[in-house]
This record gives sequence, C-alpha cells and structure tokens, in this order.
Amino acid sequence: MTVRFEDSTAKVLFEDTFGELETQILLASFRGAGVAGLEQPLGWGGDRYRVYETPGGPALVWLTAWDGEPQRARFKAAVEDGFKKLGRPGYAVSVQSVVLGGRPGIRVEHRPRQ
Repeated sequence: MTVRFEDSTAKVLFEDTFGELETQILLASFRGAGVAGLEQPLGWGGDRYRVYETPGGPALVWLTAWDGEPQRARFKAAVEDGFKKLGRPGYAVSVQSVVLGGRPGIRVEHRPRQ
C-alpha cells in the first residue's frame, strides 16, 4: 500500500521509503546478524519516512503498515529493542501503534532529546 504523510512538508530535509528489503536489513542489524532473514516474510504492507530539521539536529519519522496485528507487534518489539541497543547518543525513540489506511501500523520517531 502507499503510505503518505498528511502534515506539511515544512522543515522536511528528505523523504523516501525503506521498502521491505531495507527493513529486513535494518532488523538484521538490530539483531547483530550479518545477513537479513529474507526467507521469512515480514507481513510488511508499505512504509514512508521523513527526516525533519529541528534545532537539536535531524529527526526521523517513519510510518509502516502491516498485514495484521501479529506482524505489527513483532516489528514494534524488534524496533524498540533495536533502537535501545543501537540508538544514536543524545536521541530519544518513540514507537507507537497507529492505524494507516485501515491497517495496523507503526509510527517511529527518532529525535534529539530536548
């Protein structure tokens, strides 16, 4: 599915998608794996991210849509754990369950601490 932001593009430095492959690679890096687990489908439905300019530095907002609740829950846990291990010093992460186009979704924010 196509995931879109509904807010203004003010202060947006960059916008794109990760896609399923890059999401698999990110999750593998969170696990410390040298290879992405491509043999297991994610249940990924689409994504979109933006990098915003903030006074404290760049901030990432990443929206992902999932096929169902089990996939969303698995991804949410992996992202929360991964950012705890590999998060950028001086940055905070927030991972929230949302609904995107009627599908289970996740909103990740990785932003400078204030």
